[in-house]
Amino acid sequence: MNVMPMIEFSDEDILDAVSHSAFGKARSYVRQGRVLEIARRADGMIESEVRGTERKPYKQRIRLAPEPGGHTSIDGTCSCPIGYNCKHVAAALLALVDDPGVASRTQLDLSSAAGVAPPPALSPEISFWLQRLEKARHSDGEEYPPDIRQRLFYILRRTEAVRGGIPTLAVEAVSVRLRKDGTSSGKTSRFNPESARQPFPAAFLRPSDRWILTQLAQMPAAYSVSNPS
Repeated sequence: MNVMPMIEFSDEDILDAVSHSAFGKARSYVRQGRVLEIARRADGMIESEVRGTERKPYKQRIRLAPEPGGHTSIDGTCSCPIGYNCKHVAAALLALVDDPGVASRTQLDLSSAAGVAPPPALSPEISFWLQRLEKARHSDGEEYPPDIRQRLFYILRRTEAVRGGIPTLAVEAVSVRLRKDGTSSGKTSRFNPESARQPFPAAFLRPSDRWILTQLAQMPAAYSVSNPS
């Protein structure tokens, strides 16, 4: 059985992959002993469990890839609601930085398990999208002020277009107003992504919304529904 060599990474690599907020919380998680298990697979995958806010620990799968200049890219999925390069992924990696031997004590070889194939790696485009979205989500001003009741939702729709034999998905932005009890009014209106480029965009748009809408406005029509009816 061939075992892939260990790929080195640093705090700076982790900071490149997650937001500063997630990095700080991850540090606290490590100090609190919330990193319950770390295992390195023979194929280089890192698998871990981190105790978050729920009773059941979250599970992470992390791939590392060397980059030019001695840096390492991090592609980590998690079972938490964030799902990608979150504070739980950062906590597992920080625990490895603090104690590289912690993984060797629980090393697993899951690649030889019958019928179990390694999970497919995310495409670079999707990885980049999720990473930028996670950073934007934790940036300043992301919380809604109490007096703003309007929200923006994103809907994935399957289109009739086919690319490379695979049906494509279109992303549609819709706005909805919240009632005082926190439930939605049920009435939605399509939101034009081009509006995010205006000098004074809608007040209810968060930093992550403005980034997503800017990306949608630049996408081909087959992938983004940008013209409100």
